[in-house]
Amino acid sequence: RVVVCAYTDFSVLAHWPQGTPSKSGIHVLTFDEDDGQLHSPSTPTDLPHYKNPAFMRAHAESGVLYACTESIKEHDTIFALGQGPDGQLTSLSAQSTGGKSACYITIDHAHANLLFANYWDSSIGIMPLNGPGQLQPAFVLPSLSGSEPRDREDHVRARQATPHAHSIVLDPAHGRIAYVPDLGDEVVKQYVFVPRPSGLHLAGAHPPGPPGPAHGPRYIEFHPVLPIAYVINELSSTVSVF
Repeated sequence: RVVVCAYTDFSVLAHWPQGTPSKSGIHVLTFDEDDGQLHSPSTPTDLPHYKNPAFMRAHAESGVLYACTESIKEHDTIFALGQGPDGQLTSLSAQSTGGKSACYITIDHAHANLLFANYWDSSIGIMPLNGPGQLQPAFVLPSLSGSEPRDREDHVRARQATPHAHSIVLDPAHGRIAYVPDLGDEVVKQYVFVPRPSGLHLAGAHPPGPPGPAHGPRYIEFHPVLPIAYVINELSSTVSVF
């Protein structure tokens, strides 16, 4: 099965997508391993209406799905979905991210906490799990600048006028350093992560690439074997290797 998130309201996004908003935020498809095709799209009918679910992460052990909504007008929500043997999805819990335009979710190595990033106000946070799918209230670390764009037009005119945390990824070795590419601040920030409330502490920052035009770091990914990290830069359309 393949679970797909879809935007349902373009008017509250930080950008202008092309196309038509979806009537439902969650869709389920089946994957045919023989022909590589997706088939039989369906829309769960017994789920709450989730506005603009933008990013989804699956728990490796329980199979619970965690997804975040996306809006620049109000605080977003992370919600948990259980998966039945027949593919049926059930709503398990939901909690506020305490920030706007949530865009990324990471599960810590102990599978006990979610780490998340809110793009619009560049806040990040920790959301404890009281068992699979049981989200607890979040600890939110606000941006040091305390600023955000006035509106979408202001943001599109000057993408780097204010900070914009775009993802949060833990180091693969120990899961104790959280790397946060900040598109607005033009750095990859590093936080010491301690798995408890208020457990994120800024420890440093690194340029996302060589000197030159703005890079706008968006994502970071670690090589599964080698001590190498890849930073995807949105504004320069480049990949930096560290």
